[in-house]
Amino acid sequence: MVREGTSRSCDSCSSCEAELTFSPPPRAQVAALLDRLSGTVSPSFFFQNLWLVLITAPHSRIPALNYLARRLPRDESGTGSEDALDAIVGQDVGLMVRGFAAALEDDKILVQRGILDLLIGTLRIDSASFRRCVSSPLSLT
Repeated sequence: MVREGTSRSCDSCSSCEAELTFSPPPRAQVAALLDRLSGTVSPSFFFQNLWLVLITAPHSRIPALNYLARRLPRDESGTGSEDALDAIVGQDVGLMVRGFAAALEDDKILVQRGILDLLIGTLRIDSASFRRCVSSPLSLT
């Protein structure tokens, strides 16, 4: 594997002097690709998979949180839109909560800050629509 910004000679032939350079795609292209993917599947399915990324892939939490921070609608009023919340949460609120818990338990402070920013600015737990999603308190038994 060739790291970003490094180069190596072509191994296919000895006379070739061409150099291959690897550079990752620009963030805008990755975000556009994810936007196209989210438009292809249902929004709730797409966001459920993002919550799974937060749970299962520690090395991908920062990019997932960056995408969520850019694409989730901000709830400035604190009232929350039930339709928007249903699209974000999907049918499984517990999956989103487990994603939050995994990000909060991460050793990287940037991941912890990113998930707290989402909780404060986007997915406000004290909003009316979030309270309607959680109909009964969680039991610890």
